[in-house]
Amino acid sequence: MFKLLETDDYLVPPPVVPPLRPVLFKDHQDPNLVSLQLLDKEITLSINFIEWLRGFTDAEGSFMTTKITNGSNTFQFKYQISLHIDDLKVLEYIKRILNVGRIKMDPQNSAAVFYVTAKDELKVIVGIFTNFTLNTTKYLDFLSFAEAFTLYTKDNSRKARKGANSLITEIIGGMNRNRKNFNMNLPNHRLKVTPYWLLGFVEGDGSFYLHTISNILYFSVKQKGNQTLLEAIKHFLLSADPSQSFSSPEYQPTLNPSTAV
Repeated sequence: MFKLLETDDYLVPPPVVPPLRPVLFKDHQDPNLVSLQLLDKEITLSINFIEWLRGFTDAEGSFMTTKITNGSNTFQFKYQISLHIDDLKVLEYIKRILNVGRIKMDPQNSAAVFYVTAKDELKVIVGIFTNFTLNTTKYLDFLSFAEAFTLYTKDNSRKARKGANSLITEIIGGMNRNRKNFNMNLPNHRLKVTPYWLLGFVEGDGSFYLHTISNILYFSVKQKGNQTLLEAIKHFLLSADPSQSFSSPEYQPTLNPSTAV
C-alpha cells in the first residue's frame, strides 16, 4: 500500500498560470471528486482519474499551436494523445469521461488519435492542467500553450487578434521541438507523484522486461532531461507502507550519450 508524499519537495503549491475566467474548480461533497464549472455546464471528475490523466499526458500527451497560413490572424490549438490502434479503447475511455474531443484513425501508422480543438472544450483541458500540474518538462509546453490560448480567446475582435498575433507567434516559436529552455526550477511548481499519476505515467512510458541471460526482471522508465523526476519516482516507491513486505528496488539512473535519454 502506498502513501502520498508529504515532503515540501513534492507538494504542489498554487499553479503558475491562473485558471481561465470561465473555468472554475470547486469543492465537491465527495472528497474524491472535483467539479469543473464552465459558463453553461458543470463537469464532475474523479480525482483519481485526473491524476491518472496527468500521468498519462506526461507520457503520451502533447500541446500544439499552429498559425493558419491564410493571411489572417487565426491560430489552431490542439491537445492530443496518439496511441497504437490496439489501445483505441483507452482513448475512448478518456473521451467518454471528459466528454470532450474527437477520435480519428490513422491506419497508415497503425495509430488512433484523441484530440481536442474546440475552444470551449480546450477550456476544460486548460482548467485541468492548470489546477493539476504536470511533472515532466511537458509542463513548460503546457504553460506556453495556455498563455497563447488565453491571449487568443480573451477578446475575439479583429483588432485584439491582430494585436496578439506577434506575441502568440513568439510564444509558439519556443514550444515543443523548438524549445531551448528546459528549466523546471519554477517558483510555483513542485513535483507531485501519486499512485494514479504513476499508473498513468508507467502505462505510457514504462517498460517491463526479462534479461534473457541473467534471468533478471527489469522495470524501467526512460526520460530525456527529467532525472529529477526519476529520483522523485524512486522516492515515492521507497515510501511504501513499512508494515508491508517491501524490498527496496535497485535503482541506477543511466544516460545514453547518443540520445541523451
